[in-house]
Amino acid sequence: MRKCSLDMVHALARRDGRVVFIGSNLSPNLLGDMKKEFPQRYYMEGISEANVVGMAAGMALEGYISYVNIIATFLTRRCYAQVAVDLCVHVLPVRLIGNGGGYVYAPFGPTHRAIEDIAIMRALPDMTVTAACDAEEMTRLMEASLDQAFLEVGKDEGLLPASFQGNKIAVKRALLAERRDGLLWQTLQGLVYGRRIDAASLFDGAADFLALCQQRGTEVLVVSHKTELAHHDPLSTNLRHAALRWMEARGLFDSMGLERIDWALLTAPLTEGKGPCEGSRRGPSDSDAGI
Repeated sequence: MRKCSLDMVHALARRDGRVVFIGSNLSPNLLGDMKKEFPQRYYMEGISEANVVGMAAGMALEGYISYVNIIATFLTRRCYAQVAVDLCVHVLPVRLIGNGGGYVYAPFGPTHRAIEDIAIMRALPDMTVTAACDAEEMTRLMEASLDQAFLEVGKDEGLLPASFQGNKIAVKRALLAERRDGLLWQTLQGLVYGRRIDAASLFDGAADFLALCQQRGTEVLVVSHKTELAHHDPLSTNLRHAALRWMEARGLFDSMGLERIDWALLTAPLTEGKGPCEGSRRGPSDSDAGI
């Protein structure tokens, strides 16, 4: 899985010029092909793990998306303060790859036993912790790590400065800081889920899941409490129809053969606490079906 994740860093670097790799005292020829192809975006920093995290933070502030690879116990336990202050406080787009979790490196002694890594990282604000089970899941995880729909649309629509960098959480914080009444954030939500929904990508694994449901004859329910009309949109874009068109455009009903699934598209107004509420059951061919 480690090789898979690092190969994906190279693949993502080919796709996005903002992707950089930073390692700490790893194998001499690790990601050698990426080093040759993108020497200006490949860094191997030696035994200086805390410095590596700070370096990744600095590069993120300059607009890069840093992928950091360090032995798990050093990335979590040794760099905890730097991860908390340099990355989490500023909600920066840095991806941390810790290899050798658990007792993989146990022969080297207690300093190399990463047995509390997941627990301590989950305690940090705005930190997402994942643990892929195999190479296939790792590939999907790495693909999802580059999703930047809110950032891209925010810049395109002039809601964010061109120099702004960060994930969805950082975008939301910036817009709420500028307009505490939520107008800017709600406007961006209306765009991403409405007229600019084509900027979104299907979460990796979703298509395979639906195909497996079809193969097994399992009923699929798509349930949404999505607001019907986009906020602060002069066109009053219907978000439910936009979502349905997005699904159709990606072949969820036709080219993948998923129209043979017994779809139940349920729409209902948002209730307090998003609790259960009644919805109407329709098939995907109904023009007024929403998701």
